[in-house]
Amino acid sequence: MNNIRILTPIVGPLNFPPKELLGDNLNVDFTLIDEGPKSIESLWEETWCVPGLLRAGKEAQEAGIDGVVIDCMGDPGLDVLREVLSIPVLGPAQIAMGIAATLGRKFSLVTVLDRTRPMMEDLVRKYGLETRYAGTEVVPISVLSFGDDPAESVALVKASARRAVEELRADVVVLGCTGWTGMGQEIGHYLQEIDYPVPVIDPLPLTVQVLDSLLSQGLGHSKKAYPFPK
Repeated sequence: MNNIRILTPIVGPLNFPPKELLGDNLNVDFTLIDEGPKSIESLWEETWCVPGLLRAGKEAQEAGIDGVVIDCMGDPGLDVLREVLSIPVLGPAQIAMGIAATLGRKFSLVTVLDRTRPMMEDLVRKYGLETRYAGTEVVPISVLSFGDDPAESVALVKASARRAVEELRADVVVLGCTGWTGMGQEIGHYLQEIDYPVPVIDPLPLTVQVLDSLLSQGLGHSKKAYPFPK
C-alpha cells in the first residue's frame, strides 16, 4: 500500500472530501503548515508558505511517507521540495496542465480572482505549455469566500467554464483551485448537458492518482535535475 501525504500550504481550515482522493492500495493523509497564509492568492502568500511546506515535507519523509502532493494550484515550493526530499513530490498545476495537453488541443484554466491570472500564466510558461494554452477565466470570489453561498459559487464556476469553451475555444478545462476539489464531475456534467463534450480536470485527485501510479512503478523526480543542496 502506498502512503501519500497532501501538504496543504495554509494554516487552516482543512476540509476535504476523502472519497475524491482514495484509491485501491492507497492511504492518504493531510497536514497543514504551522505558520503561513490562510489562503494563497498572491506571490507573497506563495512565498510565505514555503518554509512551512519544507518542514512538513521533511516530517513526511522522516515518518516513512512514500510521496507528497502540494495542495495548491500555484505549486508553491515544488522545486525546492524536490531538492531537499528524496521521496517524490508532485504539484497539481504541473500534472493537471500536462495531462490536459494530452486530452485536447487547447486547455483553459478556471480560477479565482483576476489577480491570480498572471501567476497561472507564469506556470504555463514554466512548464512549456504556451502553445497548448487557450487562456484563463476567473471567478470573482476569493478562496475563503467561496463557500459562503455554495449555489452561487458553483453557478459562477459553471459560467466561467462555459466561457472558456465558447470564447477561448478550449477543448479541455482545468479547475484552477484545489479548494474546489470534488467539483470536477459536476462541471463536466454541466458542459455535457449543454453539448460541450469537454473533459474537466479536478487537479488534486488526479495528482494523487498519478503519484500512486508513479510509486507503484518505482518512479519519482530525478535527483540529477533536483540535486540535494550542498
